[in-house]
Amino acid sequence: MHVRTTKDGKKRRFRYPDNSVSTAKYNIFTFLPRALFEQFRRLANIYFLVVTVLMLIGTYSDLYQSPLTPFTTLFPLIVVLAVTMGKEAFEDFKRHTADQNTNNRAARVLRLVSTPVTNNGEGELEEVFWKNIGVGRIVKVLDKEEIPADMILLTSSEPSGNCCIETSNIDGETNLKIKEAARTGENGCGRAFVTAADLQGWEAAVECEAPNSRIHTFTGTLQLAPKDRNQEQQQRRVGVNQANLLLRGSRLRNTKWALGLVVYTGYDTKIVMNSRAAPSKLSTIEVTTNRLLYLILGMQILLVSVTLGAYLVWTDANESQLHYLCMDYLGGPSAFLRMNCQATAKEASELGMWVTFLLLYNNFGAFLRGREGGRVWLAHLCPWDRDFYPTFSIRSHPSFHTPSLHPSLLSIYTPFPSTWPSER
Repeated sequence: MHVRTTKDGKKRRFRYPDNSVSTAKYNIFTFLPRALFEQFRRLANIYFLVVTVLMLIGTYSDLYQSPLTPFTTLFPLIVVLAVTMGKEAFEDFKRHTADQNTNNRAARVLRLVSTPVTNNGEGELEEVFWKNIGVGRIVKVLDKEEIPADMILLTSSEPSGNCCIETSNIDGETNLKIKEAARTGENGCGRAFVTAADLQGWEAAVECEAPNSRIHTFTGTLQLAPKDRNQEQQQRRVGVNQANLLLRGSRLRNTKWALGLVVYTGYDTKIVMNSRAAPSKLSTIEVTTNRLLYLILGMQILLVSVTLGAYLVWTDANESQLHYLCMDYLGGPSAFLRMNCQATAKEASELGMWVTFLLLYNNFGAFLRGREGGRVWLAHLCPWDRDFYPTFSIRSHPSFHTPSLHPSLLSIYTPFPSTWPSER
């Protein structure tokens, strides 16, 4: 039975999360809105969206005239968004695949019901997926295997019951750390269990702190039931701390096997609580491009304003000669012009002409349209560059986990050969 103490001191039954973990950024329902939001974090996409809306208004209203059809900007924008969102979907699909592979790893747990002991004295074990490991289960981990959940070490193949683990996936440290088995012996020292067979039919309860992200602290108590249920003996309480806790993500080293009691699973594990959602990353070039776009917009606004001023000065000086543009058409020499201009005689305002010139100069940012396609193509070519990797082969070649960041490789001048995986 799982019980959690509430803030008011009352104990209530609680259902712990399963041991499955997802690091993906999107799902089938959130992909479209979140992906669109991420795309419009780029100033270039906002610029072309605004230009497209202004073209649509100018084309289908009388507020001002659009010199270009909106589809000349709308179609390239849709293509750019489709390519970028397709790349995001492919990257997130790889995250879903990696999560599925992790959650479906095989783990050995002690059966919940008592069964006959096998010939090797190891007790009855069964294989389950990582995602099906629950709080209170006893898990057996072999040498060089990854710990599937946060668990209290009960015993191991070592005479002392201790084990060695590597925590490079958690804190980056490659040196081995020694973890101690819980002191479950009769006198409060040593271990009461040597093999998995000794744990068959074992009854105990764990009282520990609520799940938190502090990887270097842990406090709890093991309440052990007496071996003989017929004897009236009090439960023994054994204290456990960080020295007894095996964290998910760490790896068993130099120890044949270890048995542990699971206390935190899934999103309650310390490594997951220290992780964050998949961020939206921008390369250095994209950040620089966003800043340069402000300069481009400033130059464009300045040019549009100068053009509008020149237009107003020129039309004011030559208005009497612009009958074909329905300017001063009443004094025009042709009755045909006077008749046809009456139906459409609506002069554009200065603001409307300013927007018209703005749309005419929208090609200032046209170079940004091909940037996304070039980045996707470069991400495809880089892993197959034979000069990029010292020992190139089809089976072991570099890959980009975040292709949107690969333009940052341009800022690398000297790679250090000692960091290549083939030379470790």
